Amino acid sequence: MAKILHCYTDKNQRTGISMQFSTMKLSSLMHFAAPNALSAEDNVMQHIFDGFRLNQAVINNIQQLIHLLADIQRHRACSLAILSDNYSFDTQVTSLHKKINARLAFLDSQSELTEVVDQHEWNHVLSEWKVVGYGWRGDNVLHNFELHSHLLEKILNIIRHTGRWVLRSGSYSEQVADHYIGHSVFEFIFSTHLYQVETLGRLRGLGTHIANSGCNDDAAMKIRVEYMLQCARQEQNISSEFLDSHAASISKNIPALLDIQRSRTAMNEWLELIANILQGKLEPSDILARQTFDLASAVIDARLGFTEQILAYLHLAIEEMLESLLEETVVLNP
Repeated sequence: MAKILHCYTDKNQRTGISMQFSTMKLSSLMHFAAPNALSAEDNVMQHIFDGFRLNQAVINNIQQLIHLLADIQRHRACSLAILSDNYSFDTQVTSLHKKINARLAFLDSQSELTEVVDQHEWNHVLSEWKVVGYGWRGDNVLHNFELHSHLLEKILNIIRHTGRWVLRSGSYSEQVADHYIGHSVFEFIFSTHLYQVETLGRLRGLGTHIANSGCNDDAAMKIRVEYMLQCARQEQNISSEFLDSHAASISKNIPALLDIQRSRTAMNEWLELIANILQGKLEPSDILARQTFDLASAVIDARLGFTEQILAYLHLAIEEMLESLLEETVVLNP
């Protein structure tokens, strides 16, 4: 993360952000203060600090939720490979299991998350992981896939809700976002991009399975993978169209956009590989399963890296807005 933030700490860029944020009025943040406290300078500043502190904590928690999403997506693919009798994924799935448990425990301890996320929904995530993460070695392949995918849908919905909370908070300005990256880019990340990543994650899981076991004798599996392949291609076109149309504003601040653009060749190679497996042109094997998994992971990781840089930039931008508002407060209350 420090390396990512380094990309955004150029002095001139920070100055430019501060100048733009200085146009924001203190009144836009006053909803953090109680009406009878607005005349007290210290109380106003404290409420501003509290509002921004919660906002930054929520962004940090979103980052952790996305890491959790990525780990469970990998766990799904590795467990499906193992259920196909490819035990070369055993060490990886054991490591992922420990990481997921630790990350869930960390997130469960974050009081800021409970202020934004419905506790009932979060408790469902915790309880469903106990079902998904334990005793899966006796599962049917599709049952295991569905259990993972249902849990991941819940996490995605929590991320979307939490992200939209940030975008609707008093610490965020659509005007400022439009000047730098674009409000629509942040909306795209939370409402579309991460769901597209999950489509790719599902295809990675099922693709790794059929690369190891084939699907000529399983019509239901073949139909499901063909459908996921079609969805991945359609969503790739939607994603490329959106990102290309916003490339000028995004690329100035988010270098990982180039990684997504460069990964399109790998994406096409991966999708073609899955198509060839479906058509029986490639012989299933442990080696082919590993090749499929690694190629898919490179594509998915490029998209997750892009997401993380977007969130890091959002974190910095809101921090700059806080500094500007505090300076304005001092001017208004000499």
